[in-house]
Amino acid sequence: MHFLGTVKFISPSGKELDLRIVSSYRRITKANGFNDQSVLALVKTNNVPVKIYDFVSRQNLPIGIRDNGLVYKIKDAEKVVPLPAKLGERLCVEGLSCFAEAILVEI
Repeated sequence: MHFLGTVKFISPSGKELDLRIVSSYRRITKANGFNDQSVLALVKTNNVPVKIYDFVSRQNLPIGIRDNGLVYKIKDAEKVVPLPAKLGERLCVEGLSCFAEAILVEI
């Protein structure tokens, strides 16, 4: 896991919330090759997850935080993208794609 930092999120109702941004990448070996798992977690300061998104591949994950936004490397350039006003089932990143909320399975 990689802790990127904290952003201040303002909910649609106007409530301010400090969110820790954590990314995780791992390569899973399967019988027919490799499969990546790349997730981005938005976590409250009391360690309760707010949303976890499946970013499909490592190249899609943000590389840092700047000006209260997530920094992505898109076409060899860094781009700061703020969090959306509302966190839903999909998180869209301008210049990349939209990413679905991850479904976590407890073992």
